[in-house]
Amino acid sequence: MKEKPENVELVLTGPGANDEIIERADLVTEMVCQAAKERPQKRNEQDIIAPTEVVTGNGKGKTTYCLGKAMMMSCLGTRSTILQFIKSPRAYGEVKAIARLPHLEIKTMGEGFLDTHAAVPSKKHLGTARRAWEECLREVFSLQYGLIVMDEINIATYYGLVSAERVREVLFFKPERSKCSPGGDGRRIKRD
Repeated sequence: MKEKPENVELVLTGPGANDEIIERADLVTEMVCQAAKERPQKRNEQDIIAPTEVVTGNGKGKTTYCLGKAMMMSCLGTRSTILQFIKSPRAYGEVKAIARLPHLEIKTMGEGFLDTHAAVPSKKHLGTARRAWEECLREVFSLQYGLIVMDEINIATYYGLVSAERVREVLFFKPERSKCSPGGDGRRIKRD
């Protein structure tokens, strides 16, 4: 790390980094995974559990984790989509990369940065968030996707752009089976 060229970015992953590495790093992200409280999981006809995963916390890494999971699922043949609630529809790096992957879509549906000091979000942000939420509902209940990432939804609910109660309802009432689940109507990649 001391002698790396200035134009090379190093990303080190894995648990248990020692103190010397942490001290030399420019950015340290700590993601902590915590299991939800015990609750019965419903299984569908193929005995597949379709979990709901919440990725939250301070610091960086949440979107990156979700992007990685969606990329992996899509490359395994599961049709996936990423719905971004805050980012504006610009050609970000992840948008360009995802355009090259099979079975994966990304929709940046926000207006970009929020004025976090404003007492009330702007009408522009509220209207955009309403349309993004309607699109999200269409995607969830279309049964076309095996994985849907609601990126930045926690931010949207925190600032009152999307109702936390509506998000909770979707999590409880989401369909258990999609056309892209094994045994559904969706296409899967065959492996030789």
